Amino acid sequence: MTWARKVMLYLWGCLIGTILLVFSWVYFKPDVPIPSWLPASILVDRINKFPLNKSEKAQCLVACYNITDEELLNLIKEKDVDYKASEKTKKPWPIYYFNGIINGNLKTQLKIEVGDTLAATLIDLKIDSVANCNCGL
Repeated sequence: MTWARKVMLYLWGCLIGTILLVFSWVYFKPDVPIPSWLPASILVDRINKFPLNKSEKAQCLVACYNITDEELLNLIKEKDVDYKASEKTKKPWPIYYFNGIINGNLKTQLKIEVGDTLAATLIDLKIDSVANCNCGL
């Protein structure tokens, strides 16, 4: 078998494999997400595996600003992680800051402590708003 024939067979195999792979993703698994390898995607996947716990202060602020859990999870899914402000090496658990917009135009920053692989806790949130929440914590 000549070198050109080997290359041609290899290219045909790659083409057939690519077509089968795309066909299987489109027709058989439309709801299964493709695994992600980027740091923000991995972090969001870790947070979304379990319910988001809230500290007492965070519960008070969420109630004061009338923010739903769905809005918090949507902000996290936007994957706008502020790695410069985040405390990635903090012991015992790292703390990450998520930036986004809630309720149409309120700039929001979530402070989330990601513990091991079992829990994530919303510690604090900051919102550009004139509302005065006296959470006192």
